Amino acid sequence: MSTEEVTHIAGPVEEDDTGRLMLRIPLYAGGDEFIDCTREISEIDGVFLKIFLPPWLCTKFALKEGSRVAIDNAGRKVNLQVIEL
Repeated sequence: MSTEEVTHIAGPVEEDDTGRLMLRIPLYAGGDEFIDCTREISEIDGVFLKIFLPPWLCTKFALKEGSRVAIDNAGRKVNLQVIEL
């Protein structure tokens, strides 16, 4: 039986200045729990963790700015679920 703690966060997809879609999560509100599992697709920007969504994922789920998603870190990886397009 695993005692792994899983962090769940929901919020909107945002677009950065270059047109990339991302999630911006405050580090103090759980973003720090996603640093390791998003290392290849994220960066720390002040008090936020910015997780950049790969274009193939945005296409697959028809994500756009304003879409609402939920993520968790079960299995030591980031898992995404679309709440509202």
